[in-house]
Amino acid sequence: MKLLRLWAISVFTLCRPAAGEVNSEKIDFNAVRPLFEKLRSGEQLTAAERNLVEQARAARRRALDAGEKDPAAANSGVSRAVQPVTPDWVMMERLRLKELRGDITAEEIAQLYAALAAIDVHKFPAEATKLALVGLAGDGGGSQVSVKPVDIPESISPVGVFKGVAADGKLIEGNYRKPPGSGPFPTILVIPGGLDHQDEPRRKIQLTRNPVFTRLLKAGYAVAYSTFRTYPKENLQDPGPILDAIAAFTAVRRLPFVAADSLAVFGGSGGGSLAFEIASRENPTVIIAGEPASILFAGMLTTGDYQVRIRMMGSPRDFYGPRNHDLILRKSKTIRAPVLILHGDIHPLKLMNHELFIPALREAGVNPLMKIFPHQGHGFYFGSGVNEAVVEKVVEELRSFLSKHLAAVAHPLD
Repeated sequence: MKLLRLWAISVFTLCRPAAGEVNSEKIDFNAVRPLFEKLRSGEQLTAAERNLVEQARAARRRALDAGEKDPAAANSGVSRAVQPVTPDWVMMERLRLKELRGDITAEEIAQLYAALAAIDVHKFPAEATKLALVGLAGDGGGSQVSVKPVDIPESISPVGVFKGVAADGKLIEGNYRKPPGSGPFPTILVIPGGLDHQDEPRRKIQLTRNPVFTRLLKAGYAVAYSTFRTYPKENLQDPGPILDAIAAFTAVRRLPFVAADSLAVFGGSGGGSLAFEIASRENPTVIIAGEPASILFAGMLTTGDYQVRIRMMGSPRDFYGPRNHDLILRKSKTIRAPVLILHGDIHPLKLMNHELFIPALREAGVNPLMKIFPHQGHGFYFGSGVNEAVVEKVVEELRSFLSKHLAAVAHPLD
């Protein structure tokens, strides 16, 4: 009898939810769904709402890991077959490429978007990252699918060079194109993503062949393209790339054709983190960030180990502590420039940005304008891995934002 009693106690202990866990049957997923929509749109949640979202996520993960019916699907009337535990990545990659080439059917579009919406990024961060890079030129993104640029002859707008000196004495260099004439022109300083230095041939290709940058030049903006020293893989918090970005900003601001009161900084991914670093130390007129790699800005990512980065993006709360929160607050409280953030909904950076980074920005008094591009992967803001309609929408959003905040007026090229 004593052994039977001990067995019963052990079974009860193993089967009951751990402290702080919530049974999925007690979660009203229909009530939680609007909170996820608020997160995706960049709205700030209350502490109680954040707690409910975390409980719902934990309950859903436990149910799926146990092979049970998807509780979120059960509450929304969507069958388990539509939301498989293991997504069909091959199918999604194939349909993403078809979408980019423009030869996808309406039925395939519906299939793709339903599959994308069902991805649990917490559970599959590596696969979601790979999917977000489909069609992206570089960064291991596989096939390169690109939209045609606006052809502006270099005889009309040649590629120029700017140079500067970083605070530690290192020489920096970048390139630019401007509309004909002496200006002053509203100017956009582009800071690319990645962790590596970009040489001049690559920078020139971006200025002459990139579909977003050439459209901005056509619209009457001078476009400068900077780079930075390669991050040391053993310490991604090394200040060198930040010093280079600040030196590039200073050098561009001093160019004679640049309207100094109309200088925007536009960074993507790691370049988005650098854009925020510039804004925390200097005075750009506006900053624009495409899916910023805020795990850098927050001091979380210190190593070049890709697996560490993947785990961090998939479960940012496991790596985010009071020190990181305080660092974001301290740096962001000095930002005075209006901020525009362009974000897709595939790449796992959305977890860190929507749940931790953007709420911290707002706490510091920075209220970014959020523009969400559904079903778009990493790099869409620079015209990578997208179709022409997305490029035109990105440029439209950029021009709308810039026209509201830059004093100098952009006059489109004839």
